[in-house]
Amino acid sequence: MEEFVNNEHALLNERLDEIALTSETLLQRTERSYTAVQQSLQKLKEFINHYTFYDQDEEILFFKKLKPQFLKKLIYYWKIFHLEAEKPQRDKEELMAWYKQKIERINQFFQASHSFYIYYRLLRSDKDEHYFTREADGYEILPEYSLEIDKQFCTVHSLRLAKLQAYEMLNEYLLSELYALQNPSHSAGLQYLNNRPDTTWTDSKVDLIELGYSIQSRGSVNHGKADVKLVMNALEYAFNITTGNYYAVFQQNIRIRKKNRAVYLDKLRDALDKRMDDTDE
Repeated sequence: MEEFVNNEHALLNERLDEIALTSETLLQRTERSYTAVQQSLQKLKEFINHYTFYDQDEEILFFKKLKPQFLKKLIYYWKIFHLEAEKPQRDKEELMAWYKQKIERINQFFQASHSFYIYYRLLRSDKDEHYFTREADGYEILPEYSLEIDKQFCTVHSLRLAKLQAYEMLNEYLLSELYALQNPSHSAGLQYLNNRPDTTWTDSKVDLIELGYSIQSRGSVNHGKADVKLVMNALEYAFNITTGNYYAVFQQNIRIRKKNRAVYLDKLRDALDKRMDDTDE
């Protein structure tokens, strides 16, 4: 079971990478991404409806760890799509107030889910048998998404966990957008450079995004005071490329890689090691 789910999750991430790099707008990307996740969840549902868990531990693994990886993406893309569709297109102050209002609503949701949120954040497992098995789980609330109607494929707390995780990602996205509005100088500084270098990035955009986040995380620019937006703008300018919504690519593709999250950095290290080895010879 776990192998099937992990393989499907890897295929989904590849599809989301492709969508991120081929979509022209964020609205288009979120719609296409939502559809891709929904299709993967449907495959998962069909598999589980014909599968018998080996034991209770395997059932808990599915509803606590495996399924929420998909469901949180479904909720996240659905929320981002509607945020982008509803976002005011007027003055800066109105947009900042709108972002703050959305962030406050997310905080209210966390407060309303305080007990279970603490359980999740503390990595507790003592109530897993009640929260993440279908026999013990009660349906005191109505399902929020169509795929959740089938009780064979859902526990209420599996849905709640995925929603908490999705709202964590959504909160980070909103804070990032708000910060960009409050600090426009970080994105404007490059406009004063006169001559674009004659260099073009020829690896994937995902690789460049991984590099940019690594540079910013290391604090290698402006004594660690440069934010991700400034670093990414510098790389885009230097290498004559537009990365698109690098924040979403980092959150939804790079950060959630299973075995090795720094794939491009490993390629760089291997290439440099080989070059030095060849020189030694």
